[in-house]
Amino acid sequence: MSDTPPRTWSIGNAMSVALMVMGIVTMVMGAYWNILQTINAQQVTLAGYEARLTIAEKSLQARQAAEDSFASEMRSALAQIQIGIADLRVQEAQRLGGKR
Repeated sequence: MSDTPPRTWSIGNAMSVALMVMGIVTMVMGAYWNILQTINAQQVTLAGYEARLTIAEKSLQARQAAEDSFASEMRSALAQIQIGIADLRVQEAQRLGGKR
């Protein structure tokens, strides 16, 4: 058998263990809160990007609508010009036909 004395716990040992456990818990909680703060900051940043994307999408939609409207107006104006040119051709043909 061995001649080592039995281990006894003193109040100092218990306090040391308690302080070490509290230190570990405090470290883990601190890391947890840091991670939460980082997540929250990233969520705020992401929300900002999403807002900018929404604004850009609406701007593009408005621009597309304006371009569509302009294209429609130009098609209408071109149709009127084509009708005017056709009328002029008819008038010129009638004028030239009447001189013969």
